[in-house]
Amino acid sequence: NYSLPAAISKALKKDQMIVFWEMFENQKQDWIRSFFRKEGWTVTNDAIRYILDMIENNTIEMKDCCSQLALYFNLSQRQDRRIDIDDISAFLSHTKNEDAFSLFAVIPKAELGKALSCLHKIMTSDARAYMSLVPVLLRQFRLLESYMTLLQTESEDKAFENASALTSGAPAREIRSVRDKQTFRTAKSHYTPDQVSAVICYLDEMDIRVRSAGTDEVMLTLELMLYTIIVNKGKESTVRLERELFDNAFSYRNRN
Repeated sequence: NYSLPAAISKALKKDQMIVFWEMFENQKQDWIRSFFRKEGWTVTNDAIRYILDMIENNTIEMKDCCSQLALYFNLSQRQDRRIDIDDISAFLSHTKNEDAFSLFAVIPKAELGKALSCLHKIMTSDARAYMSLVPVLLRQFRLLESYMTLLQTESEDKAFENASALTSGAPAREIRSVRDKQTFRTAKSHYTPDQVSAVICYLDEMDIRVRSAGTDEVMLTLELMLYTIIVNKGKESTVRLERELFDNAFSYRNRN
């Protein structure tokens, strides 16, 4: 507990003071579980931690977020009244704008169509988003490389805690949220260490290519980049594969 010094408290009128109450972490989890129970839903522990990752550290944000989720799930009229982490992800996909970090979360699933769909949502909302796409993906793959290297000598929890990556901005340190941990676990099963290194080298070169691409070339360049990362695991495509992607770009975008 924290209280103001007595001299300050005496100098302030009661209507000039607002008292804030902060819950312990386990209290927040119980509050969320109780909230959804009143709405007629059960919620898994992973889903609760996911919700806490989504919000600021205060009860107002927690109540607003849970109210939005309850409305969303109640409108779905599902017979199964159970909420898990995949349900929370589905909610986010309907309500949250896509960005480079959400694009990276799609990449380890190895579904090119979904990755291209995510890319197009990003570019539709911000035509200049391509300027930050490659640096963020490069940051995340370097973090993945660090995590996979640490796993050879440390436990998974320690690998998540100690993973780091040098970037042009502030260094990326630690993989903390439930959703990020799941993304990196999936990426580890999809890429070998050598393939991660190949993707990093490829993205390092692509940063310049994307920035120097003409307006009409940017989208195709980014599509080819995703094809190379997801399908070729960082190995540069041949001219034939590039032509195949460009000729079938529409079908790839709408797949899945």
